[in-house]
Amino acid sequence: MTKSKLLDSIKLLPDSTIKGYSAIFFSESRLLGLLLLMVSFLDIKAGFCGVLAVFISNILALMLGFDKYKLKNGYYAFNSLLVGIGLGHTFQISTILILIIVISSMLTLFLTIGIENVLKKYGLPYLSIPFVFCMWIVFLATRHFNYIQFNEKDIFLTNQLFSFGGSWLVKIYSDLDHLPISQSLKFYFLSLGAIFFQANLIAGILISIGLLFFSRIAFSLSLIGFYSAYLFYQFTGTDVSSLGYNFIGYNFILTSIAIGSYFLIPSLYSYFWSAFILPVVVMISLSSASIFNYFQLPIFALPFNFVVLLFLYVIKSRIYPSLKLSEVAVQHNMPEKNLYFFKNSIQRFSEFYHFPISLPFLGFWKVTQGHNGEITHKGDWCHAWDFEKFDEDNKSYYNEGNDVSDYYCYNSPILAPANGFVIEIIDEVEDNIIGEANLVENWGNEIVIKHSEYLYSKISHVKLNSFKVTVGDYVKKGDILGLVGNSGRSPFPHLHFQLQATPYVGSKTLSYPISQYISENDKDYELNSFDIPNKDEEISNLQINPIIQKALKFVAGQKIKMIDVLGNPNKELEWTICNDIYNNTYFQSSQSNALAYYLNDGNAFYFKNYIGEKTDYLYNLFLALYKIPICFYKDMKITDDLPIHLIIPKWILFFQDFLAPFFVVLKSKYTLICYNMDDEISPNEIVLKATIENSIFNYKFSILNIEITLNTKGLDKIEIIRKNKRTELKCIKN
Repeated sequence: MTKSKLLDSIKLLPDSTIKGYSAIFFSESRLLGLLLLMVSFLDIKAGFCGVLAVFISNILALMLGFDKYKLKNGYYAFNSLLVGIGLGHTFQISTILILIIVISSMLTLFLTIGIENVLKKYGLPYLSIPFVFCMWIVFLATRHFNYIQFNEKDIFLTNQLFSFGGSWLVKIYSDLDHLPISQSLKFYFLSLGAIFFQANLIAGILISIGLLFFSRIAFSLSLIGFYSAYLFYQFTGTDVSSLGYNFIGYNFILTSIAIGSYFLIPSLYSYFWSAFILPVVVMISLSSASIFNYFQLPIFALPFNFVVLLFLYVIKSRIYPSLKLSEVAVQHNMPEKNLYFFKNSIQRFSEFYHFPISLPFLGFWKVTQGHNGEITHKGDWCHAWDFEKFDEDNKSYYNEGNDVSDYYCYNSPILAPANGFVIEIIDEVEDNIIGEANLVENWGNEIVIKHSEYLYSKISHVKLNSFKVTVGDYVKKGDILGLVGNSGRSPFPHLHFQLQATPYVGSKTLSYPISQYISENDKDYELNSFDIPNKDEEISNLQINPIIQKALKFVAGQKIKMIDVLGNPNKELEWTICNDIYNNTYFQSSQSNALAYYLNDGNAFYFKNYIGEKTDYLYNLFLALYKIPICFYKDMKITDDLPIHLIIPKWILFFQDFLAPFFVVLKSKYTLICYNMDDEISPNEIVLKATIENSIFNYKFSILNIEITLNTKGLDKIEIIRKNKRTELKCIKN
């Protein structure tokens, strides 16, 4: 390892130490980590031993070359931290204890790596299993050590407080530790403090405050978890006082938080299961305590680990997963972020699992018969469309319409709706005379294309001998397949289009959406995504605009440079286009390392997520280009929902967070209008206008106005007006 790499690695240690504390509550929050670090030092010996264990574990992970991301975020440290605090609480400080902590930290790290590699095969976390195993090993081993002594039970805590803060600190501690609160609430605080082996109310109160400000959802679940167990204790006649003097109460709290909000998306159903499963945790706590008492071993976090892992394994074994009880796919290490991001992704991208199917023609055509049609398209074949071309007078033909060649759609090219293999062609049916229909050879000339397993498209009423492809050919989306005719059950030239799960002629139809298309109504254009066109709609594939396409086509390694014209024109802003190992594409700010993840599917550009401070200029780009279609239709309006945790101020979200698993009253709406194109035939500049509106119960309380200018060179400038403050970003290189 070079000197510079070594220094960079050492710089990770402060962050990894602090996050080792917050990781106990499934968090990466530095503030929560600092608070928990402070709480651990309410018992100075235990606090010191915890820091020592974290330091040793992180140094070993660094020396052995383990994942720096996991190191930085405390994943290798939190089990060692618990071991260190537990040993510092149990034994008196001595040279032999320091040696034991060093050895135990190494053992805990090795157990962490080993258990992680076993459980990740099943998609399961290792939780605090390494801590439990290591503590058992150390407790059994130290029975043979003659030079280590147990701590007296907190007899020196008052003296420690007096030496640090005098009599006033001792009085504060005494007053807080004897608060006139209910027995259940006292046991709740003691259970929270027990996570850090603290048997006092102050620790629990401080942890609960930190938990409240870190996550309202986690805080509420800590109460639900504890009180579900507490009520079960009372209902079964179990001695509840055991919650006050042993270290098992935190099992109920951590189980509820893990199931209700961290590994599952917070919802009514996750809350239900977090409470419903608590009696199981209680029974395992009581039964395992009876067994381990025989060996004079505490059960520590065994019930929490066992129940959470078992429940997650059951959830992962479902044949029919449900969005009502959904696993967290992208972990943001904060329940609210997981929830808001999930809701936003479902709203925006829930249909993206569909194989993208386009319309099989050029220009605008009308749906003359849709699903569940008036004439055909019934029963097992109800999911299909008939398309025709119409003029401004709503006529489908010129002249008298007595000949097939009079119809606008006749002889029009038929396009492949998606990539695939041609598996069937029928090309032997003559066109009908206008007004007649061939009921024997019902489908007429047709073509079937396989796009994926259980997805085929079929196009019927093709003109005889007009096919440009043969069976076995591989076609790409937009390739010409043939020409529109009037064969089969077709009294007038039209195009029949359907999707089906099997390759046969006469197969049952599928209700399957068209991925992206434009609908027109009196020159009002609308972008439709993964939708089913309806009868009488005039629709078209997106006509790709080359200026927008060029402006929003970014490649890995590309650097975008801009200046803040009105703020600091001498300071150059730089963003780099990057790819991660999962092939996600994103902008990275050179100023703050903020990240903005995006998707370009060829039809539209979407920003998916933003990670970083809102003061970074990249945040303005994220807002401006949140959703941009790669086409331009004058005055076309695009709407989308923004994830509220990225837009709405935290102090407003604070109250929404409590209700978020059940209903969301806050909204942030993005609206884009295709405002102006300087020349329809040979454009040089396009202007798009966007607004972002925040609302509560549909009452608007914040509006942001944005103007985006694109030209033949690419992205030109972005103007943002926020509370009468105007920001103008000018591109100097793209």
